[in-house]
Amino acid sequence: MNSLLLKRWVFGAAEICRLNALSRGRYRQSLAVLCYHGVIEGDRSGERTLYGNTVSIAEFESQLDYLARRFTPVSGAELVEALTEGRPLPGNPVVVTFDDGYRNNVTHAAPILRRKGIPAVFHLTTGYIGSQSILWPDEILLRVLDWPEATLHAPVGSFRLPGPDAWRERCEVARGISQACKRIPPGQRDEFLALLRAKTPPVPSRYDSEAHAFMNWAEARRLAEQGFELGSHTVSHPILAGLTAESAAAELRESRAAIERETRSGCTILAYPNGSREDYSNAVIEEAEKAGYRIAFAVENRRAGRTPPRFAIPRLAVAGHVPLPVFFSRVSGLHAMLGRER
Repeated sequence: MNSLLLKRWVFGAAEICRLNALSRGRYRQSLAVLCYHGVIEGDRSGERTLYGNTVSIAEFESQLDYLARRFTPVSGAELVEALTEGRPLPGNPVVVTFDDGYRNNVTHAAPILRRKGIPAVFHLTTGYIGSQSILWPDEILLRVLDWPEATLHAPVGSFRLPGPDAWRERCEVARGISQACKRIPPGQRDEFLALLRAKTPPVPSRYDSEAHAFMNWAEARRLAEQGFELGSHTVSHPILAGLTAESAAAELRESRAAIERETRSGCTILAYPNGSREDYSNAVIEEAEKAGYRIAFAVENRRAGRTPPRFAIPRLAVAGHVPLPVFFSRVSGLHAMLGRER
């Protein structure tokens, strides 16, 4: 039995045996914030390295149905009021958020959310909105896959790339290089991207517009007009902790200003790019507060608790194309009860 089938069986049994209900009762006053990225039409379970940040439409529908039955979805504005004014949240509160600003958020996610009456916060990486660019971690991954030589000398090391007959292994190497590049200075990263672009096709062979294309400002305005909240995900998706104070402040101020200017709606919620604890710092938190944000989300793959810090609210990253019972148990808190999460 492979690991996915085992997880489906184990966590499916947890739902049937009401273990998830038990954990929801224990964590009734604990906030859950979900971090999505993209929603696409088909099942990409066989290509999770490339589509790990997406869920299928069918998955998304099922996940939202579960949230509507078992939780109380609340808006970003309600969360802001709870954390800044002390207003109580309902039992089993959950907030749905999206990062980056992909077009599929408008075409696929928003209609489903509206139909089910579930609010959401869409965080926009403003430098990519309306552009034909690929988010830089994805572009590195896709261009490494297209690299024509057996060896690649990158700022994070030299790599022997598996050949075309070892596709999964090549994907894992490419993903590792992309992840490692999050820890190098932006200038080095840009030089590496220039090298990759010079020796790979103008449009990477595995580029998927449904997964990688960004919305434009008219589409962002449409989300705001439909009642969704727009948050910031910075201008260029940098690792904020690696920037100078001036550069971090500019990323925070300019992204918020662009959203408010282009959509004529307020922007007081921030999501840190990448979002782990090493990706932002106390200095970044100070700059975020100065820039006018009232709360900020991280990604720590755990529930946020009863009173999370306003500028370091943990979120659960929703992985794509995994068994639905695993989602049920993670959002219900069973993983935490089993010591799988903090």
